[in-house]
Amino acid sequence: MPGLTVRLEIRIKLADGRHPFVPAVTSSNGRVKPFVGLVNGKEEQHKEGSYYIRWRENGRQPRACVGRDPQLALIKMQRKEQVLKSLSLGLKIEDEGDLGSHVALPDSDGCKTRITVVDAVSEYMAELRAKGRARKTLSAYDLALNRFIESCPLKHVGEVGRREIMAFMTCCRDKFGLSRRSIRNAVDLVTFFLAANGVTGLFNKGEKPKFTKKKPERYTPSQLEGLYAASHPDDKLLWQFFAKTGMREHEVACAMYSDIGYTSKTKTIRVSDKSSFDFHPKDYEERVIPIPDSLARAIAARRSTATCKLIFPNKDKRPDGHFLKKLKRAAKKAELDCKVFLHKFRVTFACNHHLNGVPARTIQAWLGHSDLETTLDYLAAEDIQDERIRELVNSDEQKDDIAGNAAKGRPRFPNIPRMRRAAVRGSN
Repeated sequence: MPGLTVRLEIRIKLADGRHPFVPAVTSSNGRVKPFVGLVNGKEEQHKEGSYYIRWRENGRQPRACVGRDPQLALIKMQRKEQVLKSLSLGLKIEDEGDLGSHVALPDSDGCKTRITVVDAVSEYMAELRAKGRARKTLSAYDLALNRFIESCPLKHVGEVGRREIMAFMTCCRDKFGLSRRSIRNAVDLVTFFLAANGVTGLFNKGEKPKFTKKKPERYTPSQLEGLYAASHPDDKLLWQFFAKTGMREHEVACAMYSDIGYTSKTKTIRVSDKSSFDFHPKDYEERVIPIPDSLARAIAARRSTATCKLIFPNKDKRPDGHFLKKLKRAAKKAELDCKVFLHKFRVTFACNHHLNGVPARTIQAWLGHSDLETTLDYLAAEDIQDERIRELVNSDEQKDDIAGNAAKGRPRFPNIPRMRRAAVRGSN
């Protein structure tokens, strides 16, 4: 008979490289202290930790991963205790999916009954929603995991192995027609899901799908001028807002007039929580971006006739989700000879400020990048289009012409008047 006591543990990483399981610490009100474990009798916080439950059964002490959310882990521990109590009373448990358990229980014939893949996906998606993940993130997980369910012939998540994940990659390529980048994204999301259910070690080093990383692109000044000229005045202000704030699509959609700072000498816009629209900044970090006076004046003029607190609302006075469609329509009218997408405005914003001497670290803070390397990738789009780069490339070509003329006994500088040739020789 299984023991009725279930312990909640947290697996942490110590400085010496070990990953022990230590007891999770609860407060006086019974709630779990987030990522706090009891290490050598002392409470320590380890934000990298994952929660596990452990119980006694048939002389063994099985352990199962219950994710990284402290309160959900506590709920799963309590539900596991309910399962064990039911078994001790002789009640048969057909499926533990409704109890939210990831645990394998032995039947009377010794076979293991595990949570089904479908139930595990439902529970995992519920956890992501409870953690407040963004709507686009939830949509990406939902699509990838449903495709995995469609390609996986196995019923229980504990049976998933290397063969199933390789079959999923093949299905993404052949059945769904995904690109290499999309396949890698889908595989990563499914891998995260399986790891949360205790299924790991499916790939050897370097086996995950590889893809060619595209270099960021920017809009040139002439392209922006053409776009502005072909757009309705309201849309023109929208494209200028994108290009001069460097904000992400959903940040622009949820931008309010109250976010604009007019009091200081430098006008600014603040990216912050919008609970009424279920919006949170990326990584939950607020930031302040300086904006030109001309943009601040244009927004102030728009505000005088506005009937909504959003700067760019849709017809229902909600965040607009059709910016890209509007951009493509305007680009087609302007006959732009380039690919258009909203993220390109962020690269343009970064390049323009870098060209004006703003340090890369400052641009990183304005863009809200957690990694400087991402900002430097953006700035590479400005370097390749810099007029100085063109001059350097052409100067190498000119040196080759000079060397060739000297070898043939011709003037070294055939296109330079005789007096200027002498000046050039003197400078050398």
